[in-house]
Amino acid sequence: MWQKILQGIRAYFTVSIVTNITGILQSILTLRYLTLGEYGQYTLLLSFFATGKLFFDLGSKSLFVSEIAQANGENNQARVKGLFSVLSWFLGSMSIVVTAVFIIIGLWRQNNLYHIIAVYSLFFAINLGFDILLLSHTKFNQTAGQQIVRSASRLGFLLLIPFFPTGSMLFWVMLSHVIKEIVVMIFSIRWVSPIFHSLRKVTLQSIDVGTIFKQQGIFVLMSYPIRQLITELPVWMLTFFWDITAVGVYGAARKAFSLITTVFAYVETILIPLLPEQMNQFPDKVRIAIRQSQKYTFWLTVGMLLVVLPLSPWIIQLLGPEEYAGVIRPFQIILLTAVFTPFIQSHRPILFALKEQRWFFIMQLLSLLTYAPLLLLFIPPRAAVGAVVVLVLNGIIHTTLRSGIIRRIAPQFWVSPFTIFEIEEFDRKLIKRIQLSIQNLR
Repeated sequence: MWQKILQGIRAYFTVSIVTNITGILQSILTLRYLTLGEYGQYTLLLSFFATGKLFFDLGSKSLFVSEIAQANGENNQARVKGLFSVLSWFLGSMSIVVTAVFIIIGLWRQNNLYHIIAVYSLFFAINLGFDILLLSHTKFNQTAGQQIVRSASRLGFLLLIPFFPTGSMLFWVMLSHVIKEIVVMIFSIRWVSPIFHSLRKVTLQSIDVGTIFKQQGIFVLMSYPIRQLITELPVWMLTFFWDITAVGVYGAARKAFSLITTVFAYVETILIPLLPEQMNQFPDKVRIAIRQSQKYTFWLTVGMLLVVLPLSPWIIQLLGPEEYAGVIRPFQIILLTAVFTPFIQSHRPILFALKEQRWFFIMQLLSLLTYAPLLLLFIPPRAAVGAVVVLVLNGIIHTTLRSGIIRRIAPQFWVSPFTIFEIEEFDRKLIKRIQLSIQNLR
C-alpha cells in the first residue's frame, strides 16, 4: 500500500512542478491577451462549461473509480469490464446531450464561443472515461501524464496565438481548451490500451446499474450538482450584483490560488482508489495513511502561506498588467482557505470507501444552505473581496462539521485534527531517512 501511495506522491509531485510552471506561463499569457472585462467573460464562459459538464459527470468519477478499484482489488475482471461498459454508455449519452445543448445556444445567440464549449465538452467527456479507468487501476504515472500533456499542449497553443490571423483573442484563448483535450485523448488511447487488452477476452458481467445507484450513486447524483453550484455561485452573484469586471477580479484571484495550491490538490486523488482497495485488508495502515497525509499536507501548506502571502503583490504583478492590481487583496484572503484543504481532502475518500455518500450529500447541502446567505450578505457591499471572505468563513464552518460527521459514522478512520502537532514514531523514522539522504548527498 505504501508503495502505491509513494508512487502517487512522486507522480503528482512531478505533475505539480510541471503544471505550476506551465500554468503560470498560461496565466501570464491569458491575462496579457485579455482585458479585465474579457477575462470576466472568459470566467463566465468556463462557468457555463462547468455547469454543463456536471450533467455528464454528476460525480460519476469518484463513484466509478471507487467501484472499479474495489472490483480490481478483488481480481473480479468481469465486473471491471461490466462497470466500464456502464460508464462508457453513461458518459457517451450524457455528453452528446450537453454538446447538442451548447450548439443550439450558440446558434440561438449567434456566438461561436458556445460552439467551442460544445466541442470542448465532448472531448472532455471522452478523456474523463480514460482518466477513470487509469485512476481506478492506480496508474498514477499515466494520470499524472494526462495532466502534464493537458497543461503543456495548451501552453504551446497559447504561445502560437500572436502568429494567428487577426481575430478575437477571447476566441483563440477558448479554442486552446479544445486543443489540449484532443492532444490528451491521443496520448490516453495509448495508455489505456494495455487495460483494454487485458479485458478483451474477459466475459462481460451484467451490472445492475439501479443497485449501484440505489446503494450509493443516487446521493452522488444529488450532491455533485450542489457542489458545482457552490463553486459557481460567486461568479453568478458577482455578475448580477456588480459587473463582468468584478467577475474578472474574482476569477483571476481564484486562478492564482489554484496555481499556488496545485501541489496539495492530489491527496484526495490518491486516496479515492486506495481506500476501497486496501481498507478491508489493512485498516490500520489506511488510518495511518489518512493521519500522515493530513499532517504533512497541513505543514507544507503553512510553509507555503508564510512564503506566498508576503510575495502576493509581486505574484499578481507577474501574472497580469497593472489593471489586475485589484486582484491582490482577494488573492491574499482566498489563500487562507488552503489551511482547510488537508482535512477536507480525506473526507470524501472515506465516505466513498464506506459507501456512505448520503453523508457527503448532507455535507454539500448544509454547505450550500450557509454559503448562499453569506454570499448575499457580503457580495453586494464588497464585490470580489466579499466573495473570498465567505470562502474562508464557510471553510471554517464546514471543516469542523465534516470532521464531526466522520467521527460519528467512521470512528475507525477518524483522525483528530490535533494530531498535526504530534511527533510519532512514523515521523521520527521519516526524519531519520531524510537526514540520511542529506548526509549521503554530501
